[in-house]
Amino acid sequence: MSRSLIQRYLWVLLLCFALTSTNIFAQENKIHQTEEQPQVLLPPKIVSPELASIRRPAHKYQLNEVIEYQVQVKWPEPVSDVRMSSPQMTLENLELTGIGQETVSKPGQDNGEEQILTLGFKAQNPGPAKINSLVLEWTQAGGAATSSLKIPSVEITIRKQTNYLFWIFIFGFFLVVFGAGFLFTRLKKKTPEVSGPAQTFEETCLSQLIHAKNLVETSSHNANFLNDLTQILDRYVQQKFGWNRSQEDYNALQKKAEKIWDKKEIRELKELFEKIEYYRFSGSELKPDELITLFESVRSFIERKKVI
Repeated sequence: MSRSLIQRYLWVLLLCFALTSTNIFAQENKIHQTEEQPQVLLPPKIVSPELASIRRPAHKYQLNEVIEYQVQVKWPEPVSDVRMSSPQMTLENLELTGIGQETVSKPGQDNGEEQILTLGFKAQNPGPAKINSLVLEWTQAGGAATSSLKIPSVEITIRKQTNYLFWIFIFGFFLVVFGAGFLFTRLKKKTPEVSGPAQTFEETCLSQLIHAKNLVETSSHNANFLNDLTQILDRYVQQKFGWNRSQEDYNALQKKAEKIWDKKEIRELKELFEKIEYYRFSGSELKPDELITLFESVRSFIERKKVI
């Protein structure tokens, strides 16, 4: 009887020891699993805008008339640290003069944010013109993510500038005919003026640069000044080498200019174009001294190329 009782006690002790060991092992295994669980890094979320509405340009414009293409985009949710990049586009007989941005809803609202983008274009010559492709791009999260939006193409007809004063000139012509004798007498009495030497093309560009500088010193419109710099450089390079920036890339410029200029000069001209383009589309407001520094870089480059 005592031997049977001792065996029962032994079985109970073994069972308790087994249960205790199993519980301790399970707890240690759970602790190890919790400590070894890797941390998952989520990629930056990309938010793409939606095309809310567009206002296409008219079908016909006169030469030198501003052509506006207005696009309203909507961000489906609030975003921060978003910056618009230079648009990717293919143009025919057109050049981009600038982009205006206007926010129509405050950031942080539940319905996201809406923006109105006004793209300004200018025709180069009379005839057909077209925006073949136009893609707007934004950089998010400090450059870690990008989003884009394709805008519909547009065809435009450019007409020669209408002279609204034509009939006034006709009337003035008859006045000149009737008063020709009197005018001829007055002009004959005048001392002939000694005309100076004709300006070189570089000197003409330098005069235009001085005029643009005077405008920026009396106003705060950076965009107009940067547009003037771009147009002056465009005319200068087109006159020199027949290179059109809106239709050709910088490789074409290098091939046309390398017969006259060295690689250093071509690289300097390319950097001037890229710097002005960056300031035009970055949306940042330049200080007056920064504008003057940029002006001096363009002036110095053309000054060195002046034909004496």
